[in-house]
Amino acid sequence: GRHIDSRITPSLVFNTVDNPIMPHRGVRLTASAQVAGHFLNGGYDYLKPEAEAVWWIPVSRRTGFGLRANGGWLRTFGSTSSTSLPYYFRYFLGGDQQIRGVDIRTVGPVDSGNRALGGNKFALFNAEYYVDLFGPVRLVFFHDAGQAFAESERVNLRNLRTSSGAELRFM
Repeated sequence: GRHIDSRITPSLVFNTVDNPIMPHRGVRLTASAQVAGHFLNGGYDYLKPEAEAVWWIPVSRRTGFGLRANGGWLRTFGSTSSTSLPYYFRYFLGGDQQIRGVDIRTVGPVDSGNRALGGNKFALFNAEYYVDLFGPVRLVFFHDAGQAFAESERVNLRNLRTSSGAELRFM
């Protein structure tokens, strides 16, 4: 069917990262909050705040650590219930930008048929150690952990899906 979504998303960003493509040092802090509702002529009333912190720590000229923490929460209000929101508003984790080594959109609550339902909140953590090999080539050793949680679940950091490995990046 058709859905009308009208929203505003104010955000704040603090960024001292030295290079957006091959970072070596710096911090990026981001906070945003989608606000949608009938008062904006949309079909749904919801608030969706998210926060992210990224920290790049050099060890030497060619090596260093990258750390990331990310989280969000979807909250309905007014005449909108959580079950009336389209599924694509919900949080689904997995894939190269979130939990590497896990299929995209496969981490989170599932139904009895093992189909992804998505969550109304999520927590995501990434840690990596990088080695710049030559030019635009970087070797990365990583550990990722994250989970999307259903409305009835509390955020429990002991229930995070994890993945560890290595990747070779060509930029």
